[in-house]
Amino acid sequence: MRWHRKALAPAALLFSIMTAHTILETARDALLLAKLGPGHLAWAYLAIAGVAFIAVVSFRRWGRLREPRRLLVAFLVIATLGTSVLAATITLAPSISL
Repeated sequence: MRWHRKALAPAALLFSIMTAHTILETARDALLLAKLGPGHLAWAYLAIAGVAFIAVVSFRRWGRLREPRRLLVAFLVIATLGTSVLAATITLAPSISL
C-alpha cells in the first residue's frame, strides 16, 4: 500500500502536464486556423520545435551540474509562468493577439 502514495504525486503531475498540453495545443491550433489559416500552423510547430530543442540542450548541459529533478521542476515553473504571462497579455491587450 505504501507504493501507491509514492506513485500518486508523479502520476498526478504527469496527468496535469498532459491535460494542460492537450488544452493549450487545441486552443493554439484553433486560434491559428481561425485567424491566419493553415499556412501559419506550420510556423507555429517550427517555433515550438525550436523552443523544445533549446530546452533539451539546456537540460542536458545543466542537468550534469544540478539535480535533474529540481531542474525539471524549474523548467515546469518557467513554462507555467511564460504561459500565464502570455495569456494575461493577450487578455489585457487583444490587439496583439493573432
